[in-house]
Amino acid sequence: MLSFFLGSPVQGFVAAPQLAVGQQRSCGSGSAAVTMSLDRRAALSGAASALFAMAGPVSAATTLKSTELADEAELDKASSLLKAEDAELAQVSAKELADSIAIKKTELQVLDAMQKGDEKLTKTLQAKLRALKSTEAADEKTKLALTAEVRKEASIVAADKAKVSKDVAAETKEESKEILQAEESALKEVEGEGTFSVVSKFFKQ
Repeated sequence: MLSFFLGSPVQGFVAAPQLAVGQQRSCGSGSAAVTMSLDRRAALSGAASALFAMAGPVSAATTLKSTELADEAELDKASSLLKAEDAELAQVSAKELADSIAIKKTELQVLDAMQKGDEKLTKTLQAKLRALKSTEAADEKTKLALTAEVRKEASIVAADKAKVSKDVAAETKEESKEILQAEESALKEVEGEGTFSVVSKFFKQ
């Protein structure tokens, strides 16, 4: 009987530390699992960033970016030329209008001089009229040539804009592709080929 009372506290005392140790081991295992998971995620993120950074300078996206910049430079050049030609065409058109007004005015002056019988003034005004018409013809020729150039340059600008838009789309697509490839390579390094195959199939469904 005495041994029962003496034995029970001792057994309880011994069992309690064993339970505590078990709980500590359980908590320690859970913390270790979480830490390992976080470490793997950090490793995956770091590896993907490193791979993408190394691939960047020699990547296809970098080449496409260079092409885009070159095409943008051509677009800026064509746009500037078109703007200058438009301004010149506006000036020539304004001058042509002024020539037409001067011709109409001189024609009226010639008729008035003829009605008055002033032959000298009539001849002077007729010479002026011929010069004005010659200038108008030259301005008209210049205007037609400039109009053709403006249309041609406008077509070039439109084509360059389409090319730049295509470049941007291709560059964006290639960058996304390279980022995905870098992430897949990092996943292979961190998780292994088997896990990568499972994850890859999941995202491609």
